[in-house]
Amino acid sequence: ASKSLYPMQDDTFKELFDRIWMHSLASAYCAKTLARQLSRKNPDNYFTIGLSHDIGKVMFLRFLGKTGWKSTDDQELADIATHLDEVNITLSGVILRHWRLSREFVRAVTFQDGAMFDKFTSKSTLIIHTAGHLADNLGYSVGNPPTSMSSLKAVELLRLSPETLEAVGEEVTATIQGVAHTF
Repeated sequence: ASKSLYPMQDDTFKELFDRIWMHSLASAYCAKTLARQLSRKNPDNYFTIGLSHDIGKVMFLRFLGKTGWKSTDDQELADIATHLDEVNITLSGVILRHWRLSREFVRAVTFQDGAMFDKFTSKSTLIIHTAGHLADNLGYSVGNPPTSMSSLKAVELLRLSPETLEAVGEEVTATIQGVAHTF
């Protein structure tokens, strides 16, 4: 994985793109670490899903940048950031299906935040959902406020203790500090 695969020449979106990249990287490490903690097979697969979960946002910003759209209005940029989650679900699904990734991979990325989780929800979906919120709480948010992790249904269904989440957060923070500059 490399940030350079998605060059962003347009300064209008560079800061937002950088925040999305760091959130995706933190989500990927959170997902891999959670998968390892939960003794899931192939934790690296969870890393890949976490890294890809915002691909729709990246492609949408690249599209806007290529159209030549520019704004100096901070409110317009804030509005775009707010609506990126809505765009991401649909666009990521199209991209990932086009790449012929597994149904489980696509569902883990496109399962909407407001959807109801239950005992039938795949572990991949629960882990990616938890990883994204944990990344936000670690300071790698694209604009989402911190979430009480104990209030998340995914955390309950995965039976993650506050101590486990704290340990994952500490490990990921240390890892990100060590690798962020290499991308």
